[in-house]
Amino acid sequence: MRWLAPESAGVLDNAQEPLPVRESERRQRLGPCVACARVRGPREGGTGGRPAEMNRKLIRPDLTEIKEQLQGGGKTYRQRKPIPPEQTNAESFYYLKQMTNKTWMVLILKDGEEIRGTIEWYDRAALKVHRLDQPNILLPKDNIKYMYKENEDKAADRD
Repeated sequence: MRWLAPESAGVLDNAQEPLPVRESERRQRLGPCVACARVRGPREGGTGGRPAEMNRKLIRPDLTEIKEQLQGGGKTYRQRKPIPPEQTNAESFYYLKQMTNKTWMVLILKDGEEIRGTIEWYDRAALKVHRLDQPNILLPKDNIKYMYKENEDKAADRD
């Protein structure tokens, strides 16, 4: 309980001492204090340090704005990358280019053998290699470790 001055309490006794008045009654008579409302948190009847007349913005965005952004064509969300095609035709393009140019190739097999020649024909599972001093050979692709152009081999020897 708090004591109020005689003017605010409105009731005086013979000794001119103020009568005790409850805090809730004082608030009803005087109204809330602006400074108290700023200090108190929202649960205690205050605004938590903000002026009482300030409007608070909603935390959640308006769903109509999001729908407009999605329909407007603007990419707001990252879309998944499309799955690459199973066959890119890069291998067949490479073989065709080497066949038309009759590029001399070096094929290294899994067992370490080295075969030199031009690619004459290719399939999904095999390559036919034309060799000058030896008979042509049909190689399964599974047996080929790697291949490179023969002129790249000579350029590496010069360095």
